[in-house]
Amino acid sequence: MNAKLLLAIALFWMYSLTEVRAQTSSGGGTSAEYKVGQVWNYETAPGAEESRLVILNVESQGKRGNLVHIRIENIPTPNCAGFHLTTAIEHLAVPGKILRTSTTALVKDQMDLPKDYFEAYKQWQNDRHKQIIKRPLAEIALPGAVR
Repeated sequence: MNAKLLLAIALFWMYSLTEVRAQTSSGGGTSAEYKVGQVWNYETAPGAEESRLVILNVESQGKRGNLVHIRIENIPTPNCAGFHLTTAIEHLAVPGKILRTSTTALVKDQMDLPKDYFEAYKQWQNDRHKQIIKRPLAEIALPGAVR
């Protein structure tokens, strides 16, 4: 084989490995498995790039897949006299398939979750009309939006 062909094969092989790794770590396809305590980057609205989501719980829904309960942190609020303030969405229930379209990279595999992170989740469990999010998170976690 000539050197150019070997180089082309090596580059293709390296690109293929990079794509497989990117899909696995980013939640692309069906490879993302969400676990309690994980922290993820996600496709954010402009201005909310530092926002992260935390996995609070994962419930099996049988053939419908998993329902993932999340908290979104570090959503910027309007600038107040030069102070950078953030807020959080305490709880959202999102089907795993929808969440996989929003997550981009696993930031931390295990975070200790404070008990107060679960208060909004407990309220959701007791609600008769449980809301399940079926839109991309970038449309929900908007900087400066009133919750």
